[in-house]
Order: sequence, then structure tokens, then C-alpha cells
Amino acid sequence: MSKICLLLRKEDNTWNDYKAAFEKESGEKISVVLEKDINSSDEIVNAEILITTFLPTSLLEKMNSLKAVFVYETNIDALPMKLLKEKGVAVFPSHANSDIVAEHAVALALALVHNIIPLDNDFRNGVWNLAHKWQSIETMTVGILGFGHVGKEIYRIMCGMADNICLVDRGNSYPMGAIQAKTTDELIEMSDLLFLALPSNSETRGLFDGELIAKLEGKYVVNVGHADVFNERKLFEMLELGIIKGYASDVWENKLPNDRDEGVLPSAYPFWQLSNVVLSPYCATHEFTGHEAYVDDTAVAVLDYLKGE
Repeated sequence: MSKICLLLRKEDNTWNDYKAAFEKESGEKISVVLEKDINSSDEIVNAEILITTFLPTSLLEKMNSLKAVFVYETNIDALPMKLLKEKGVAVFPSHANSDIVAEHAVALALALVHNIIPLDNDFRNGVWNLAHKWQSIETMTVGILGFGHVGKEIYRIMCGMADNICLVDRGNSYPMGAIQAKTTDELIEMSDLLFLALPSNSETRGLFDGELIAKLEGKYVVNVGHADVFNERKLFEMLELGIIKGYASDVWENKLPNDRDEGVLPSAYPFWQLSNVVLSPYCATHEFTGHEAYVDDTAVAVLDYLKGE
């Protein structure tokens, strides 16, 4: 018997089709708790299995029966991972949307190197910019830093667009056609276009600060991992001066509060004023079926867990 709790930011009917399946397999009624009711729910405190995208530390401290957390997205930054590990709680994120995140990354790259945004803005005002030139990705050496689920999908897509793709050799198994760089520094030096699909951890936070960010001179950079790999002030200054050729990102220092849907700018620095920047508001997974894909994948994982598979 397993006490299952579904913790949601707001009402989500996508889960309705799976509630009966969870209840049949576990033998218990599933509890659904909304964020606004989080402090008044006994069900969530006693849960053995939690399905969510967030978990406050203050709540986790009270949850002494928790055995597993299923996260219906790839990003687990909203979870207190250190405390979960100390409690011996297993965490299962979903990678169902790695392919669409990678596709969005490539879309950002194309918009960046083709200078689509400034051209569009000019043309709307009757400026044809006929002298504009753009660089084909086929002529570039592409680097991918972060070869997890998303990085592997970026590689798959880029194989049809670029002849030279570089990865850092970390002793794992890599595609035969990939160029192996010994270090991150070497990967950056080899790359004309650099994709960042890094996790957020003690090794990656602030990675691009000081000497390493200086190595991005003359490069195009696309970030679909985490904003905290950069010192954003230095990043802005180098873009403003044209030292870094261009930057496109779906991740930023600022995030949208749960009670707002507008009026929040992505950073303390005005990246939006720069013509060599493409901004995307944390929407790499917002494909029409993206949320359903996460829910479907997570539901299957929960059912497998309940069956002991």
C-alpha cells in the first residue's frame, strides 16, 4: 500500500485519466493538493510517493514517510536535493521533452546566426538591409557542452546541419562522428557555435566567469541549460562590446513569480537592448503537447514503481 500525493501549482485536468490507474494499482485514493493549500494538508505530510514539480524544504522536513518523488519535468532545481538525499528519498525526473528542448535550442541558434530578429524588426519599418550577410551553420564547428538527454538530442539534430561537432571526452560512450575535446577550454576554443545544456550544480554554477568567459570571444552561444553558469553582468558587458558575437537563451537570472504573467524582465541587465541577443522566456518545453508528454511519461514511471518494476 502506498500513499500517493499529487502536489500541483494549480488545477491540472491532465492528470485525471491517471488517477484511477494510480488508485487501482496502489489500493488507495490519490490525494491532490494545490500549492495554496500546502500548509493545511495532512495527506501530503504522510505521503510515501509525491508527484510534483516543486517541494519546499519546510514541507519536506515534516515528511517522514516519503520514499519517492516523481518530477514531471527535467529540471529538479525547485527541489531540496541535498535534504532528499539525506532522507534517502529516490527522485525520478522526466526527460520526455528532451527532443523538443533540443529543437528549440536549434531554432534559437538559427535565429541568432541568421540575425533574424533585427532583420524582422527593420523590415517591419521598411528597411530592407540588403547588404546583410549571415553565416551558415554548415560552415561552423559546433560545440555541445553538456551531453545529457538534451545534449544528445541537439547532437542528433545538428548532425544534419554541421560537418564538425565537438564534445568533451569525459570517458563515456560518444557517437563515432563526434570530435573529442580533452577539456571544456579546448571545446570552446574549437567551437564557432556553442550549445550549453548543462545541469545546475556546484561544478557548473559560475562556470563562465573570469578566464573561461573570456574564451567566448568571437563565438555564438546558445543556452538551454541554466542561467547560473554565467556571471550575467560580465556576459552582458561582453555582448554589448561585441566581444561575444551573439547569445541566445531560454534561461535567465529572473524567473516569473507564480502570481504574475507579465511585467518581469529577464535580468537586471538590459539584454533586450542588444541586437546580437535572442531572448526566449523559459518556453523550450511549451510545445503544444509538451505538458501532456511529461505527464504521460511520469505516470508510466509511477505505475512501474508501484508494480515494483
